[in-house]
Amino acid sequence: MPRALTVKAGTSLEFVDDEVMPHQIVELSGRRLAGTYVFGTKAGEDYTKGIETTGPDNVLRLVVTVK
Repeated sequence: MPRALTVKAGTSLEFVDDEVMPHQIVELSGRRLAGTYVFGTKAGEDYTKGIETTGPDNVLRLVVTVK
C-alpha cells in the first residue's frame, strides 16, 4: 500500500534511508511543477555489485500530490 501526501508547490522533500540495506529513490511517474508524482525505491542488490539478499525487498512507494 503506497503512502501519500499533498504539498504546496515549492515544498522540499527529504528522503532519509535508515535501513541496513541501501536504497535508491526513483521517480516512477510525475509531471513538472504541479500534479502527482510517484516515487519508489530499489534495494541495494538491484544496483550495487556484490550485495545479495534473500526474501522480499522492503521498498517504499510514495505518492506526492502538488497543488
